[in-house]
Amino acid sequence: MARVLVIALICIAASACRVQVVAPEKAAVITLDGSFICLVGQRCELQVDNFDVDVTLYAYPMPGYEFVKWSDADRHLCGGSTELGCNISTTSLDPDNPLVQDAMSSDSVVYVEPVLRKLDHLSPFVWMHEDWPNDPAPDEGR
Repeated sequence: MARVLVIALICIAASACRVQVVAPEKAAVITLDGSFICLVGQRCELQVDNFDVDVTLYAYPMPGYEFVKWSDADRHLCGGSTELGCNISTTSLDPDNPLVQDAMSSDSVVYVEPVLRKLDHLSPFVWMHEDWPNDPAPDEGR
């Protein structure tokens, strides 16, 4: 609930609810259900122009990189949060509030952008099996 309030206040303060998603050179930004995909190195617009938007964005880094936080630059939603998901929701906003109506109809922009870190070791996913790298090859009867 607090996050929704923060997003509403940022939208109103910025006079905007048009969200530009910035996918850095080493990560895509997606929803888990695939309804929104912003590919590596792209800027994608998430139009927030009604009162039933409720979407959570996730950074999906390329191998060798990991998510650190959401950018806390000026006019960035979820700024500084280390939570994997950045939730953007208008469901608790009051559609009869004139400030909310003005914000929803504005052409100004706010941003969502993940911050990444280059790993200096193998991804933990490589080490999921305790016998790796001594696992028998697939043609050895497994």
